[in-house]
Amino acid sequence: MPIKRVIAFGDSWTFGDELMDPQFDGWPDGGMLDHYDENKQYRLNHCYAGLVANHYGVELDNMAFPGSSLESMRWTLQWLIKNGQDLQDTLWLVGLTDSSRHSWFNPLHEISEKDPPWNRHMHGTWLLQPNPDIDDNWFKLQKLWLGMSYHREWSEFNFQQTINLFDHAASTTGATVLQFSVLENNWPVRVPTLLYGGMNWRDILKDKKKSEGVEPFAKKGHPNEKGHEIISKHLIEHIKHAKLIA
Repeated sequence: MPIKRVIAFGDSWTFGDELMDPQFDGWPDGGMLDHYDENKQYRLNHCYAGLVANHYGVELDNMAFPGSSLESMRWTLQWLIKNGQDLQDTLWLVGLTDSSRHSWFNPLHEISEKDPPWNRHMHGTWLLQPNPDIDDNWFKLQKLWLGMSYHREWSEFNFQQTINLFDHAASTTGATVLQFSVLENNWPVRVPTLLYGGMNWRDILKDKKKSEGVEPFAKKGHPNEKGHEIISKHLIEHIKHAKLIA
C-alpha cells in the first residue's frame, strides 16, 4: 500500500530535541525552544521520522512534543481524529515513551505560543525542578501527586492501553502503524505492530556505540544526527521486510 504522508507520535526523541542546524552554533543549553522557528525545518529533516518520510518521498506531520507521556500521545491521536484529519493511507511511527510518565490538564498554566494545538496539557517531566512558568502551588501539588500515584501495574496497563488504541485506530482509519519503545518499557506485550518487543532505541544506540565506536547521542542524551540515521535505517528495513508499504 502506498502512503500519502508519515505521522509521528512521541516525546523529545521523536520530536528531534537537540538536533540543531550548525549555523546556530553556540546555542546555550540544547533546549528545543532555542531558535525554535528558524531550526524547525532542520529538525524535521533530520529526525528519524523525517528521514523515513524523505525515503518514501512524502511529507512528515511530527506530532511529538518534549516531555510527552503515553497519555498525551493518546490525546494527540484523539485530537487528530476529532478534528477530521484524513488518516487513510498514512504511516504512523509511534515512539513509545516511559510508561511511568504522567500528563494532565492545568487550568492555571498559560500555554506557550510554541505549544501546538494538540498539546494543551502539562507533563510530569516538567516538574523535576521548579519552573518559573508554572504556578508554585500547582507545582507543589502536582509533584506530590506524581510521587504518590506511581504504581507498576498502572504503568503496564498504560503501556498496553496505548498500544491497543493506536493499533485499533489505525485499523479503523485505514492507516499503517509501527510502534516501538524509545525508552525502557519492559512489559510482556506482544502485538504485530510492536517492533522489537521489550527492546528500546536507547539501548540499541548504546550497543551501537559500544560495538562500532560511533557516537549516536547529543550532549543531553537525545539522539544526534547519527543516532536518528541509525533508527531510521532500522525502521525502513523493517517496513521493507514486513512489506508494510507497497
